[in-house]
Amino acid sequence: MTADPLELPDLTLDQLEVSADNLDIGKAAGIYNAFVKWVPICPEVEIGMGTPRETIRLEGSVDAPPLIATKSGVDHTNAMKRWSKQRMKALDELDLHGFVLKRASPSCGAFRVKVHPENGGTPLNRGQGVFARALAQRCPPERRRVA
Repeated sequence: MTADPLELPDLTLDQLEVSADNLDIGKAAGIYNAFVKWVPICPEVEIGMGTPRETIRLEGSVDAPPLIATKSGVDHTNAMKRWSKQRMKALDELDLHGFVLKRASPSCGAFRVKVHPENGGTPLNRGQGVFARALAQRCPPERRRVA
C-alpha cells in the first residue's frame, strides 16, 4: 500500500534531530523515496574543498560568524556566500518544495550550530550554517517550518 504524498506526517524539529541521531539516514530517507525527488548538495565540495577536507567551524559573532578552517585559519565565508547565491538560483529552477539540512553543520545547520569564540572559551549553540542562513533569508517567512 502506498501513502498519498499529501498525507505524510509533519515532523517537529525535535523529532528530526532525534531521528538523525538514532537512525541510519539512508534508510530514513528511503521511506520517502516514492514521494520526493532528492537533489543532493554538498556545499563544501561544491566550493572546491574536496574530500577529505580540513574541519571547518563558525567563529566569532553569533549574528554573522565567519566559516573558518580550524588548522589553516582559511576563511571560507565569502566563497560559501557566493556559491550559495549562485546555487540557489539553480535550485529555484527545479521548483523544489523543501530542504533537508544537516544538523549542527557550519554550512547547513538550520538551528543551534556551535559558534566558537575567537579568543577560545565555550562555544555557543546559537548559530546558523552559512548556506542555511542564506536559504532562510531567501525563503518567505510563511514557508519557514519543519515538515
